[in-house]
Amino acid sequence: MRNHLLLLSLLCTGIACKDKEPEPGITFYKAKKAYCGVGDPLNELAWLKAKVDTFSTVKVGNYTVSVVEYKGGEYFIAGSAFSSSPASEIYTCSGDRALKPLGVTYNQFMEASKTVQTLYTRR
Repeated sequence: MRNHLLLLSLLCTGIACKDKEPEPGITFYKAKKAYCGVGDPLNELAWLKAKVDTFSTVKVGNYTVSVVEYKGGEYFIAGSAFSSSPASEIYTCSGDRALKPLGVTYNQFMEASKTVQTLYTRR
């Protein structure tokens, strides 16, 4: 009887410890290189991890996180693909909004930037 209880508790523990699979429609892409000095920005940058966690819990909407280059710097575009205010979705490596300090508009930034990699999508 003791052996059965031990086996049952080990099975339950193993099931509970299994990594949670992402929901259908959510895709995480492995970073091709280090961005902003870290190899896994979605997990190593606390502000970005919190944003992705929020995107993953919202029941509706299309969300993305992409790395872009602008004038030699790396930035993140994070948010809804259909946002009416995309300017608020461009961030520095530290999680600060980027456009005002750069002195550019959203359109100026987007015209001069290049998407390097998409790290997260939720459709």
